[in-house]
Amino acid sequence: MRTARRSTTSGAPRKGTLFCPTCGHASPIDGDWRVEPAEDDPERVVYRCPDCGAPIANRPREVVYA
Repeated sequence: MRTARRSTTSGAPRKGTLFCPTCGHASPIDGDWRVEPAEDDPERVVYRCPDCGAPIANRPREVVYA
C-alpha cells in the first residue's frame, strides 16, 4: 500500500488527495491515477486506481479554450 505525500508542517495528507476505498492506495489528484473517458458520458472522465483498477471519481472533462 502506498501512502499519500505528507506536508512537512502538519503531517496530514495535502489537499486534493484521493484514496482508493478498495485497496487503500492514496495519491494527489494529479498523481498516478488512470484517467479514462467515462463510458456513459463523453463530457466526463473516470479516475481509476493504478493498483486495483477500481473507479475512484467521476468528474467533468477539463475544457480547454483556445
